[in-house]
Amino acid sequence: MHALGDPADLADPAEVLRRAGLIASQTFGLALGRYPLELPGLADQPTSQLIADIAPTIRRYLNLPLPTPKPKDAPSTGRSC
Repeated sequence: MHALGDPADLADPAEVLRRAGLIASQTFGLALGRYPLELPGLADQPTSQLIADIAPTIRRYLNLPLPTPKPKDAPSTGRSC
């Protein structure tokens, strides 16, 4: 058993890139807030606390079903930016 769960329980391989992107956004955001930005509540916490804080989210991205957009939230054909 690994720290984030059994690899056999990982999600559908078709969703690997989406899930990897979500995990990357969480970990990079945490690293950015902790180190270069030194945000209070991140920079002053022990590493073990931050792991305990973020682990449930990473587990969810690995193992649980991801939400699907509602019809009104479906991607548009053009960019709005």
